[in-house]
Amino acid sequence: MKVERSEFDKLRRWASQLGAIMSGSAWEALEIVTLETVRFVKDMMPVDTGRARASWGEWTATDRVKSNPDAKEEDAVLQMKRAALETVQGSNVPYIERLNEGHSKKAPAGFLDMAAEWAETDLEKRLTALRVL
Repeated sequence: MKVERSEFDKLRRWASQLGAIMSGSAWEALEIVTLETVRFVKDMMPVDTGRARASWGEWTATDRVKSNPDAKEEDAVLQMKRAALETVQGSNVPYIERLNEGHSKKAPAGFLDMAAEWAETDLEKRLTALRVL
């Protein structure tokens, strides 16, 4: 078997480009799932004043349904690090864990756990589909 160096070089260039393409596609999938998960959590979040819902992920002042002097943009947690293929979402509202434990009758206990499970499954499906390329 004979392999021309020029063919090998083409293959090497293609492989390096494929890595960048796959990384970009993986980021797109992660970004989509992250933002869909933020929406999923906001939809499931029990609401009294709307402070907790407004603070999940991206700050959304329109999620508040009553005036609450404690509600502030700094409550929101959404970090997206493309280079590391990493995202973090959450809230700095101190009672979020109690809401997730079922202390409100307006949402099922474990709604954050359900959202995390859904996100993991959805991301896995999207990344598996990328392997076909």
